[in-house]
Amino acid sequence: DEVRARLDRPPRGTASLDPRVKLALVVGTSTLCLVSGGEVTVLALLAAAAVLASTGGGARMAARFVAGYLALNAVIALTGLLHVPGLSAIVVVLGFTLLKFVPVFLLACWFVGSTRTGELIAALERMRAPRAVTIPLAVTMRYLPTLGLEFGCIRDTMRMRGIDCSVAGIVRRPVALLEYVMVPLLMRCVKVADELAAAAVSR
Repeated sequence: DEVRARLDRPPRGTASLDPRVKLALVVGTSTLCLVSGGEVTVLALLAAAAVLASTGGGARMAARFVAGYLALNAVIALTGLLHVPGLSAIVVVLGFTLLKFVPVFLLACWFVGSTRTGELIAALERMRAPRAVTIPLAVTMRYLPTLGLEFGCIRDTMRMRGIDCSVAGIVRRPVALLEYVMVPLLMRCVKVADELAAAAVSR
């Protein structure tokens, strides 16, 4: 009901932008992050993305991404100070790679959360985009959020059955929890993909 109410709410601010403009912003930001060679560019893009998302109803999401960016910077700095052989280099390389694409992840999440599938398909069809592009894009746009909801349902079911799904429980029983989570999640992946594809074609 909460998700349905959020989707039925009329978009405000930057959330009311044309879906094609939002998509162009995501593609343009990812291109700039990919070719940028300095942290100043990434910081500027992150600030712009945070402002864009905040004025479009995604203030909490923007705050989480900014906090994650700062936390990842702190982890990289701490790892560099500790000089752990082998581990420091891996963490630094992976950390800086993730840092470059934080603005892209923020804009992508804002795009998915503020754009209805029907609006996206209608906007792309006005561009005379082929269905080979519109349908996969619409399915992909809703696939990961739907899987997140499915994972939440599986986690709630595990808790109702008395199965510890915390980090400590995963460390103690990794194989059992892998069976409890991955098997139903993979089954739902196939089902959700078929349902979303049918819904996208119907729209």
